[in-house]
Order: sequence, then structure tokens, then C-alpha cells
Amino acid sequence: MTKFLWGAALAVLPFSALAQDDSVLVSDPDACQWMQEVHPEEYIMRVVSLGNAYALTSIAMSGPEVDCVFDRELTFDWANFNRQISAGYCVSSEHVSPTVFVIETVPELPGEVRIWQQGVDEPDVFYTCED
Repeated sequence: MTKFLWGAALAVLPFSALAQDDSVLVSDPDACQWMQEVHPEEYIMRVVSLGNAYALTSIAMSGPEVDCVFDRELTFDWANFNRQISAGYCVSSEHVSPTVFVIETVPELPGEVRIWQQGVDEPDVFYTCED
């Protein structure tokens, strides 16, 4: 996921509280293997460090190069078309950048979340790890 505007690695944000919905979506379905047989609090760290992928929860995105936090908790619902807009910020080891996110789920793509970020033309796509 090189679409993020910032570089440089940052330690994974502490996601001991994964919010109400502890679902973790991944930018690469192959990274789902790193969430098997471990405690949910380890999902983010394992997806990012071992899977070299980005992880998405209802409150944040975390990856090898940047971590982003939403200003409100998101909902992932594929029953109907759903578009949410959230302010937030992203942190790299170099700086903090405020941004706006548009988060979209559609019934035709169950288990897929698309996130557009201010200043980026292409969405980042995340997938559920459910069978």
C-alpha cells in the first residue's frame, strides 16, 4: 500500500482496545494467516509485522509505514450501500498529518471496504478474513 502520502516506519499503535467491534480487516488476504490461533490483541501487530500488510479496525488503520486514526468509530455493514466520512490524522515517524477519509461498503462487494483519503485518487481496499 504505497498510496499513503507518508513514509518511514512507525511502531504499531497499541490496539489493546479494538473498540466495540473487534473485527480486523487486511489490505492483503494472505495476511489473514497471521491472525490464526492468537489472541485478538495480537492481530494488528502480526498483520503489520509478519504479513507486511495494513490492518483496519473500526477506529484506525495501521501499517508498516503509517498509522491513521479516525475521529469516530466506523461501522462495516454490507446490507446496504454505506458511505461514511471521517476526519482523522495519520502519523509517521516524521510527522502528523490531518486528513479526511471516505469509507465505503457496498452489498455487491461483501467483506470489502474501500477507503479514500484526502489527496489520494485511488482507494485503499481492505478485506475481511472470514471464510
